[in-house]
Amino acid sequence: MAVIINGRDLTVEEVIRVCRGMEKVEIAEDAKKNIQKARDYIEKKLEEGAVIYGLTTGFGKFANVTISEDETADLQRNLIISHTWKSLLLAAGSTLTDTDLKADYMENRSTSIKASALQARHSR
Repeated sequence: MAVIINGRDLTVEEVIRVCRGMEKVEIAEDAKKNIQKARDYIEKKLEEGAVIYGLTTGFGKFANVTISEDETADLQRNLIISHTWKSLLLAAGSTLTDTDLKADYMENRSTSIKASALQARHSR
């Protein structure tokens, strides 16, 4: 059985099962459409030269620092790495609380990631 990601009702229990390798992940078709819609919007804004927090700028106190196009991939890679520590800790048997996981999930519910990248990450 697989956990279906639809952008609305992912539970902490489902996250834990996926992190522990007990479940595979599938992305619902409507979620794929929403992901693509968000990605298309981001691509359009980038083509227009828009300043986008975290994509063309740094984060937090570095929000006013412009990131070059050449550095964008590194920035995004580092962001993903910095946000995956909780999954790694869970896989290693850490005792993160449900509250920790819920807070992180609520903070990170939207994305501009390519649907293909998201599906590839969870199809392993």
